[in-house]
Amino acid sequence: MECPFPLDYEDNMSDEDPEFDEDEEKTAKRKEVIEEDSTFAVEMKLPKKSKFDEETTLRKTAEEKAAKLAEVTIDDDEPDYEPDDEYTR
Repeated sequence: MECPFPLDYEDNMSDEDPEFDEDEEKTAKRKEVIEEDSTFAVEMKLPKKSKFDEETTLRKTAEEKAAKLAEVTIDDDEPDYEPDDEYTR
């Protein structure tokens, strides 16, 4: 059995360039990418510290140390009661 349709059709891809785009001329042109300068560097400045904050921090740490020392030390003005006993002295 023979095919009733003609077999001598043209291959559409044979003469077309797959890299060519008809609409390429109508679209925006690609811009060249500019490489970054490797010698450029950003130097960050340290944040400014106020004298008030430093004094407040020092005062706060001193108060905390004094509070811890007060918890630990015994600062009785009265001497401890010691009974008069001939064996203890």
